[in-house]
Amino acid sequence: MKCERYAVWWVPQQDSRLARFGAEWTGWCPERGSRDPVSELSRFADTHANLPAALRLRGLHAPIGPAFRLAEDRSPWALERALAECAARMAPIALSPLRLELNDNRVRLAFEPAQAALTELVADVTEALCPLHMTSPFHGTASADMLVNSGMARRDDASAGESAMPPCLWLSGSSSAAAEIMARLAPILAPILDEPAMLSDLALICDPGGNRPWRVLERFELQGSPGAGQRPIPSGMDCFGPRLFTPLGAMARAAA
Repeated sequence: MKCERYAVWWVPQQDSRLARFGAEWTGWCPERGSRDPVSELSRFADTHANLPAALRLRGLHAPIGPAFRLAEDRSPWALERALAECAARMAPIALSPLRLELNDNRVRLAFEPAQAALTELVADVTEALCPLHMTSPFHGTASADMLVNSGMARRDDASAGESAMPPCLWLSGSSSAAAEIMARLAPILAPILDEPAMLSDLALICDPGGNRPWRVLERFELQGSPGAGQRPIPSGMDCFGPRLFTPLGAMARAAA
């Protein structure tokens, strides 16, 4: 699979009730890479939620920064290595309970209250991956993707605001039936949102381009905290083949 862009998301674990709800509601599971069968709930979403193409193509997720293209002199393996090393320094986060809420006639699941650990994680990941990004063509201004994702343009895109904090999971586009959506989803989501949620890994996402669905390439487990000194050997993204680079530790030993 060739990737036009990449992203880092929090994606609920595939076997979780939240993930199953998201696949049914949006029609797409980025983990399985498959469409969900049509159900009563998905028909309701089609009728009332004004699901934007971005939600139908990406499924349920909380972005950790905007999607990006790799710089011409950066490889997918460099991206994998950087994300693996970043994840090795970070401890898992017990997420605050999600709440169903309205935002500008759009329905979303938001974290409450804002968590300092989550804010720091997003900032750390963004800083670690920034050197791999293609340089913006707009000198001194935000890139076109950032403008879209921050909600300054194309408000119907489900990724609008994904460069802002805190992360959230969008459930609809702008809809005049937002209150009806809230009433329908509240009893369905209540038992799901009562379950504790953990951010225990970072999901590396592939945008194949051509208006095709996005996929989870690999999950990087959060294994420690800053200064823990843990450095896992990445397993290799499934679209690029396993271990197509020499781990940094092996290089150091060979030099010795």
